[in-house]
Amino acid sequence: MILSQTDIDNLLTDLSGKDAGKRTQAERFFEENKAEILPQLADFFIAHRNKTQIINEKQVRWQGIVTFLFSMIIMFTFVIVQKPILKPFDFLLYFAGIFGLAPIVKVWFRREKIHPQYAYVLGLLDELDDPRFVGYILDLMYDGNIHVVEIVEPILYRQLRLMRHTDATLLNDKQRRYLYHLLVIHGTRINGNFNGRKALAILKAIEQIGDMRAFHDVQRVAMAGGSEAVREAAEECLLYIKARRESLERQSTLLRASENTGGQEELLRAANSNADTQAETLLRVPRED
Repeated sequence: MILSQTDIDNLLTDLSGKDAGKRTQAERFFEENKAEILPQLADFFIAHRNKTQIINEKQVRWQGIVTFLFSMIIMFTFVIVQKPILKPFDFLLYFAGIFGLAPIVKVWFRREKIHPQYAYVLGLLDELDDPRFVGYILDLMYDGNIHVVEIVEPILYRQLRLMRHTDATLLNDKQRRYLYHLLVIHGTRINGNFNGRKALAILKAIEQIGDMRAFHDVQRVAMAGGSEAVREAAEECLLYIKARRESLERQSTLLRASENTGGQEELLRAANSNADTQAETLLRVPRED
């Protein structure tokens, strides 16, 4: 069963809608065809993850503006009716009111909510044991929408444990840096956010996909980890990183073809050798009989 984008949009609308009848029917359809639908919803998520998802943004801003104007009117009214003896305090009261209102307006402007369809798709990621979503989830967490983070953060730490060394290409440099940053935050008690479970999940992933860029942060956790279990896991992770580096160094010394020998027997030159190496010391490709 292959659903079009319109079919997916309609399905998600019904699944997250307020119409109980349509929602029940959509849930039954989804459960009966989950194995075929889930991968398509996963692709839908990847294609639409950057769209969104603010509900009633104009309404929230309008509420902030109305509140601000109302406060200004009250303050000016107070200035007009107050006694002369309090006149010197007018200026201070005016700015006190502005600075007092600013945090409230700031909170209202940052009160972001996500579209129900998008929230539903994010929730479905929990049913997909697919490490390719780790990078996308890291991007969503980096963006900082608190409502999105609440949904995807638990999914991230479960899927990190599923990563294998073949998944190293799934994360770009930005996602790796943020992952290593999360390791320091949750792996040490420096920032007061120590969480052993999260730190161990990150270290488990770094064992599989980590490179020398992670070495400094992992070493920091190995030295100042918030618990003995985290420190031991970090020390073990360092061994994996070092082993991977040594493996890459060995690969870089593989033999390569020497300069053109004009149709004679092909000579092989070590990749790290110089052009002055005597031909007698080079390896020869064995002849085929």
